[in-house]
Amino acid sequence: MENVPAIGLYPMTPGVVEWLSETFWCIDEGMFNHFRSLEPLFRLAQAMEVGETNQFVVDAAITRFNRQHNKAVTVADLLNPDGSYVFSDIGEWVVYTDQPKDIIRGSYNRIDYALYGAAASVRWAALWNPSDNVLAVHRSHIVADRSGLTAAEFPSEFPTADGLQKGNLPTFALPPQMEGVIRQETGFIKAGTSC
Repeated sequence: MENVPAIGLYPMTPGVVEWLSETFWCIDEGMFNHFRSLEPLFRLAQAMEVGETNQFVVDAAITRFNRQHNKAVTVADLLNPDGSYVFSDIGEWVVYTDQPKDIIRGSYNRIDYALYGAAASVRWAALWNPSDNVLAVHRSHIVADRSGLTAAEFPSEFPTADGLQKGNLPTFALPPQMEGVIRQETGFIKAGTSC
């Protein structure tokens, strides 16, 4: 994953939560883990849709999965995952994205890898961990030069940068309007200065 911009880190504020919630789809930790556990069944259901396997094979696999995991998954859940889960973010991380299915059905079981290595179809992905109150922008159509962070400043396997500090590291960034909202809501702007 060379030449991928750094992850932009921002303090989360009410204005940013509102903008993200109104603009993007949400994936919470429980939803991600639930659908990742269903990945083998997703593949079987897709194979059934294109005629590579039959309904009986899929039904048997679903029955076996439901018994082993005490679940009630149906073929409809697999073919239309958007309608089978209720979002609940209490204490869990939340991802805001334009392509939730591409993240959930990606190759990675850890969310940081799933976002950093997401398919090119994912144009926007930001991870909010409420316990840290940090928004990590993993994908954005905006790339700006920001100040890189060391592992001591922010431990991560991936390059990170302070989203509000100009620097020389290409970094996935929030739109300038949202950076302005953060500066305003956190009191980052000092009297007599501009953004």
